[in-house]
Amino acid sequence: MTNTGSSKNDALTRNLLVIVEIVSILLTALAIYDIARGEDNFSSWVAIICWPIVAIFNGIRLYKLLQKN
Repeated sequence: MTNTGSSKNDALTRNLLVIVEIVSILLTALAIYDIARGEDNFSSWVAIICWPIVAIFNGIRLYKLLQKN
């Protein structure tokens, strides 16, 4: 019975990581688009730094989770 709960937990974690990965990639693209349009406010620069970091680390976690299964 523990395996079933663990596999459900892994599936939910995997699904959440995929959603976060997609959103972080889209937000990175949006930040690049904003900077390319000439918006050089502080939040755009923070976004261009933070969202790729989120995407990279979530990609690593997703890869490790898939390797575990």
